[in-house]
Amino acid sequence: MESGDVLALLQTTKEGLTSDEAARRIEKFGYNKLETKEQNPFLQFLSFMWNPLSWVMEMAAIVSIALANGEHRPPDYPDFVGIVLLLLANSLIGFYEERQAGNAVKALMESLAPECKVKRNGEWKTMEAAELVPGDVISIKLGDVVPADGRLLSVSCTTTVRPRGLLRLLTFSPSTNPVSISGSWSGVHRSGCSYW
Repeated sequence: MESGDVLALLQTTKEGLTSDEAARRIEKFGYNKLETKEQNPFLQFLSFMWNPLSWVMEMAAIVSIALANGEHRPPDYPDFVGIVLLLLANSLIGFYEERQAGNAVKALMESLAPECKVKRNGEWKTMEAAELVPGDVISIKLGDVVPADGRLLSVSCTTTVRPRGLLRLLTFSPSTNPVSISGSWSGVHRSGCSYW
């Protein structure tokens, strides 16, 4: 699909959207971020007691306390306490690991593309990546985290080539040598340029 067709499909131009149109699209499509669902920590802890291994341990604890050893002996309290402590330790370890993993994912999500360079009202602005909408024109450079799905409208690349020990800079743009990229960045090569 040509870039002009993409612009027509998204009802935008190379000058980007207006602020009013972006606000309408935020209302229609929502913010450019994954929705997070907070879980009650107590219920999360209890969920580690609701699995087949825990059920077996819970049944063993009930059997050890409910059934006497016969001949009118008292219940087996040491076994009951031991089983309950193992059940709690298993649940605490699982809860702790799950919380740590959840916190790591949350920190990673907060660090991914918090800001981006977008063209609004014909001017480049830096703004929160969560405010991007379909049809926004964004600018990315080497090392940037891509803040949203997108289609390349133009590419300008500078790379170094070392023929016979000399260092040279080669620059090309799609106006003279068009680039068509869909899906993956891997496998994009230019004749005369060396990527390393």
